[in-house]
Amino acid sequence: MSSDWVKTGDTEPISVYFLDSSGDPLTGLTDVYVKIMRLSDGYFYDWLDSLFKATVVNANKLLTEISAANHPGMYQVAGGIDTTGFSGAYHIIALQTPGSTAKIPTPEEMRVGGRVDDLETVLQFTTGQQVLTEGRAGNLKTYNAAGVLIGTQDVTGKNGEAIELQTGQPANRSKAV
Repeated sequence: MSSDWVKTGDTEPISVYFLDSSGDPLTGLTDVYVKIMRLSDGYFYDWLDSLFKATVVNANKLLTEISAANHPGMYQVAGGIDTTGFSGAYHIIALQTPGSTAKIPTPEEMRVGGRVDDLETVLQFTTGQQVLTEGRAGNLKTYNAAGVLIGTQDVTGKNGEAIELQTGQPANRSKAV
């Protein structure tokens, strides 16, 4: 099983490839669905109110065929799934009901947040601009690529001494090392 990492709040496309017992793509299906289970508590996503619950009114989401001619056997959740409020690991489970012609793929794991959200923050720091404030010791401001302030921190030299930026001069340590 593969695992898909998703940033919190992104809309994640969900697609499933259905084959028959001979391995040929199945087209024209109108009885294929997915449901999403949160692994931390076993709750299922209710497509009716977009909440994870123990008792679900509408756990199954009908899949629509993408294109029998261009993508035979490929079905999707129209519009994907908005991951706002998601955090952690989930199983996307494909099913066919009431039919039985499709070989059902194993559940796919989707992980939301965590590492991928942290990576976004790291990328903002590395692709943005860092500026020491003139006349203030150790005040470093970091801006993202759009110029929005995303962090302020105090910085010091490797031995803990303050780093100070004098107006019009390069950064200097306030004491000798």
